[in-house]
Amino acid sequence: MTAAEDFPYRWAATGRGSRGAPRSALPVAEHSVVFVRSADGRDPHGDLWALDLVTGAESLLVAAAELAADDSDLPAAERARRERLREGGAGITAFSVDPAGEVACFALGGRLYAVDLPAALAGAAAVRELAVPGPVVDPVAGPGGIAWHAQGRVWCAEADGSAVRALTPDDGAQWGLADFIAAEELERMRGLWWAPDGAALLVTRVDDADVPCWWISDPSRPQSPAREHRYPAAGATNATVSLWLVPLAGEVREVLRVGPATADPDRPAAGHGFEYLAQVSWRDGDALAQLLTRDQRSTSVLAIDAGGTPREVANWSDDCWVDVLAGLPRWHRDGRLLTLRRDRAADRLRLFADEEPISPPQLQLRSVLGATADGIVVRAAVAPATSDLLLLTAEGPTTLVTDGWYNGTLHHDQLVLTGAQSLPGSQPAWRTSVHRITRTGLAQGTALASRAE
Repeated sequence: MTAAEDFPYRWAATGRGSRGAPRSALPVAEHSVVFVRSADGRDPHGDLWALDLVTGAESLLVAAAELAADDSDLPAAERARRERLREGGAGITAFSVDPAGEVACFALGGRLYAVDLPAALAGAAAVRELAVPGPVVDPVAGPGGIAWHAQGRVWCAEADGSAVRALTPDDGAQWGLADFIAAEELERMRGLWWAPDGAALLVTRVDDADVPCWWISDPSRPQSPAREHRYPAAGATNATVSLWLVPLAGEVREVLRVGPATADPDRPAAGHGFEYLAQVSWRDGDALAQLLTRDQRSTSVLAIDAGGTPREVANWSDDCWVDVLAGLPRWHRDGRLLTLRRDRAADRLRLFADEEPISPPQLQLRSVLGATADGIVVRAAVAPATSDLLLLTAEGPTTLVTDGWYNGTLHHDQLVLTGAQSLPGSQPAWRTSVHRITRTGLAQGTALASRAE
């Protein structure tokens, strides 16, 4: 059988070429990177690995097959989350690390696991299952412990599994999950965010009782009944989504609300007719929330203080479309607000600091990865078929990597670079590597080994 004839089977068996490739790489200490990878190019089960950036040695931190959890029958909320992520893997597919790099957590088969990272990186067996209410969906490690969704509510525990408590009420809504439109259309996959000091979280509450109900059957299981799915089809009623300040000790407080019936002049935090909660972030200082109208031509950015009081810090409209990108809006290191907007005169998507465009007018931006002490790292289309990475400084842009299709994540001034160079007459080779960013470009990096076919 020729390679061309075998392509459909190989494409399916290798998970579209993704199995065995390193993914979700995250620098967690000065010289270490944690990532997910399966055993080979046909195995869908992800394991948790670490790379020592000094020696280049890899170590297996957690083998999913050695844990007691069975992930063959996923909780409904986890199944929906993976569908929206286009996640076809099994085993460990995602993990979260607290800001200090001390604890990693993940869900497997609806059960919660925590890893003592310093011990694991030192070679010790350091994974434990935490006895908590489940099924656990999307656990997030933060400075105040580990928070997760289960049974419609948000729960929290210490990293050792102690002090388990429900933080939100059981009121029939879904707390701590992204609503359908946010996940499918707006690149917001999460519904809870830790405060930088660990004293509280921002949590979404999704009420989809008025959203039309569809019924979805599984052709591979004709003996099973169709499952109910609330689907906000075009022109139909959307879910009502609210954002709440949830302290670890104290009463929850509604911060804002968006959806089909939020134009209420007596509720200044109601959203004033905005239909979508597009993005939320809480890194340093005040949290940020971006709201969108239903036609996605007008947007408002709210800053939310530690007490849960919102104030508008930016708004703009576009007669065509307001672009929403993960990672924005965000605060600049100098305190200005970074947003991505269309510059009508230049006909480009440009980076704005407050109301001033700061990226070159000829550069079409795709996203913002983060900031270093020297500047802002962006992904840009230098040419229509490229995705290049650049460092924007006060002196102008510095090219980090070009002539290909690249993306990355920035953490602790380390860039995890994923992509492939595309040159005439050459075969692109997809790779992942970790680099330090300097004012003059990328330092020589360390590659993560791939086992993909």
